[in-house]
Amino acid sequence: ANPLAIATERLLIRPYRDSDAVAFHAIASHVEVARMMISVPHPLNAKQAADWIAARHYQGRLGFCAGVFLHDGTLVGNVGIGGEPTTIMYFVDPARCGQGLATEALRGFLAWAFAHFDLPAAEAGALADNPASARVLQKLRFEFVRHDTCQSLARLEPAPELLYRLSRQRFGAG
Repeated sequence: ANPLAIATERLLIRPYRDSDAVAFHAIASHVEVARMMISVPHPLNAKQAADWIAARHYQGRLGFCAGVFLHDGTLVGNVGIGGEPTTIMYFVDPARCGQGLATEALRGFLAWAFAHFDLPAAEAGALADNPASARVLQKLRFEFVRHDTCQSLARLEPAPELLYRLSRQRFGAG
């Protein structure tokens, strides 16, 4: 078993509880969040939000999402990892952007993931119209790999995407 409880200076990353669905919905239902995610529709209703986190519960293996909370229990974002190749995803409450929370959360989450899973690397995508997300990845030493396109449930058409990769060695050297 790989327990999931990550504490950083300002944040706690832990598995979602059913009681987190209301706070998750409040963040993920923002169009500016949903448009940057592949699997979050817009509009997003409360049942869809609850189903989304229920389908991504942590079970001790890759293929899950977890909540990013302030130490007072306030949900401020989300992190996740899974797929082939292993890919991370994240978002932060738009009201909290620009505070370094995404970088702090991902740094802690990646350290935990590399320590608990046999991952040679992790990948991530940033939509081209989300330069803040690309900056987070660059700060964490992700290397640009290539341009691609992806389809978000909250967009009518495919969107340009920048794909990044971070090796275990490069992360550990940072």
